Formats: sequence, structure tokens, C-alpha cells
Amino acid sequence: MAQKSNSKRRDKTALKRKQKKAALAKRAIAKKTKSRRVRKSKPLMLPEEYVFWVMHGCNFLVSDYDNGVWNPIFPEIYEGVTPQAEKVAERILDWFKDKEDKTLEQLVIGWTAQEVKVIHIYYLGSIKGARDANPNLPPGEVLDEARKPMCSTTWEVFNMLKTDMSARMKAREKNDGD
Repeated sequence: MAQKSNSKRRDKTALKRKQKKAALAKRAIAKKTKSRRVRKSKPLMLPEEYVFWVMHGCNFLVSDYDNGVWNPIFPEIYEGVTPQAEKVAERILDWFKDKEDKTLEQLVIGWTAQEVKVIHIYYLGSIKGARDANPNLPPGEVLDEARKPMCSTTWEVFNMLKTDMSARMKAREKNDGD
């Protein structure tokens, strides 16, 4: 008698599991086939803001944070002039033509190839730094502060990127050489 009740209990438990799995599968299929409203998503950055931050980042990466030497590749962006897209790589290559630091050159070229979502992370970090350093600034002026040449908080963000990526690249070169 005890065996029959255990057997019935197992059968009921197995049946409940099957029913539960079937219900989950049915819901998953319904979710996938349900018509969804298409939402227009806001872009992370406007194209002109993205281009500015790519050039702004290049300027910070090539400048010497430790010694406070500001030496931008694209100084004209601070007067509202954007270099032509086809000239950007040429300018970077010309900039590094007589320089020994190939790691920095690769880093700067790599920076220019980043997707919007990556640039946006550093954009947000720069704005947060400017806001933290200037808590009394009105919100509209925080972005202006982060966009300034030689903005110390933006420079810190890019110096961290430069230091971290340079160390990774040098470690990879060392491992490739072994």
C-alpha cells in the first residue's frame, strides 16, 4: 500500500513538473511572438558631440598630464572648428611621425575607432568629475566645463585611460615577445 501511494505521489509530482515546464515554454513563445511597439530610442550622443569627444579625447591622451603640458593634436575644436573626417587619421599619423612612443600612437588611433557607447562612458565620467569638482555650477555649465581644453577633471579621466591601456598594451607586447 505504501508503495502505491509513493508511486502516485511521484506521478503527480512528475505531472506537475511537466505542466510547469509546458506553461513556461508557452509563455516564452508568447513573449517572442507578441507584437512589440517599436520605441524610438534616444541616441547616447549627437553625432557632432561624439566627434567633438573623439577629438577632445585625442588631445588629452597626447598631452602630458604628469608635467601639465597641454599639447593638443586638434586645438581648433575649442573654437568650434571640426576637422574633416578623412583628415583625422592623417593628422594623427603626422603627429606621431617623429615620435618614438608607438604605444601612445596605437592608443590614440584606437580611441578614434571606438563606438559611441565607449566614448559616452568617458563623456559621462568627465561630466561627473566636473560636477564633483564644481558642485555650485549650474547643470548647463557642467558640460561646458568638461569640454574646456585642459579641464583638470577631464584630464584625470583620460590619464587613467591612458595609464591603464598603455600598461595593458605593454604587457601584451611583452607576452607576445616571450
